[in-house]
Amino acid sequence: MSKALVFLWLFAACNMVDHNKQITIHGHRGCRGLMPENTMPGFYKALDMGAEALEIDLVCTADGRMLISHDPYMLSEICTKPDGSLIAKEEEQSLNIYKMSLAEAQTYHCGTLPIARFPQQQLIKSHKPSFIEFVVGIKEYCHSKNIAFPLLNIEIKSEPEWDSIFQPEPHDYTNLFLDEFNHLQLEKKALVQSFDPRILESIHRKQPELKLMLLIGGESKDVKPNLEALTFKPYAYNPHFSLVDENVVQYCNENNLELMVWTVNEKADIERMVELGVQHIITDYPDRAKEVLLQKANR
Repeated sequence: MSKALVFLWLFAACNMVDHNKQITIHGHRGCRGLMPENTMPGFYKALDMGAEALEIDLVCTADGRMLISHDPYMLSEICTKPDGSLIAKEEEQSLNIYKMSLAEAQTYHCGTLPIARFPQQQLIKSHKPSFIEFVVGIKEYCHSKNIAFPLLNIEIKSEPEWDSIFQPEPHDYTNLFLDEFNHLQLEKKALVQSFDPRILESIHRKQPELKLMLLIGGESKDVKPNLEALTFKPYAYNPHFSLVDENVVQYCNENNLELMVWTVNEKADIERMVELGVQHIITDYPDRAKEVLLQKANR
């Protein structure tokens, strides 16, 4: 190969890498579109597909441990009882993780029930991993595959009406989270997000150096009043992707806020987010997002 061709090949390769680094792909609950959500097989699969970040959800058990679960109870759609029997919709909230020990919560099976919204999802009998189990497992998997440890996007599940029912009060909740988080030495490899400003405020008071992010649902596209729920400037603004337009992007750019959107699954929507200039995309299909980025880099 001539020196000129080598130079052109290196130039194209560098451009592609630089482009891909502009947007970080976060595997939502692992890769929920393809594997059971918030399970170790799902997290491993997301890494195999090239996700640079893993988005997880944390709740609290009765013995003060952090468990990876989107809901603070055993959701009937995805979990079965320890004996394999189905959970009725009306009883799921009675199977309260905050009233269970970690060991008890992990006797429930999650990942063997088909979900119509995700017809491609592979069914695998799994349990909800603890936060510590997750981090140790990801470190070991990355070492075995000789790949970099991913960025962790940690959502703390919290709602004011859940206090003392499905979760501790914010002060105690954040102490329990930070005990495990600091023990795992994750400060430089993690972002923390929540819909609950109380949790973010509590963490910020205790460890102001952490990169905190405000999740936004609802219908308002006006960034400034949404951010007024916090007394500090977060690292990132995290709205549902349907709330993002040029004005939202401009506001974040002008105010030095990272912009992270959730949960973007259709290729056309992913392409629109890329064109708008968001920095982070949370998706149930990391493979689709990576394909969109690759196609864009090759244009």
